Amino acid sequence: MRKGMVVSLWNQWEEAQGGEVVATVAGTKAGNLNCYLDGYRYRVCQDGGELADEMSRRESLLESLRINQGVDFRW
Repeated sequence: MRKGMVVSLWNQWEEAQGGEVVATVAGTKAGNLNCYLDGYRYRVCQDGGELADEMSRRESLLESLRINQGVDFRW
């Protein structure tokens, strides 16, 4: 479940309204939105505890790579 507007759904709506030339919202021309996260896997954390859990999980995965490959991935 995602909160807020999903960029791809907005762009689908905008195209269904006739595209950037025709689509309007409250009398204002509407256009496509671009998102720099398109194509990337990301996760929205609801609070600090969930973020800490996610960071710990990722660090654990990186650690397993270091052990198995003998490589240091620390940034």
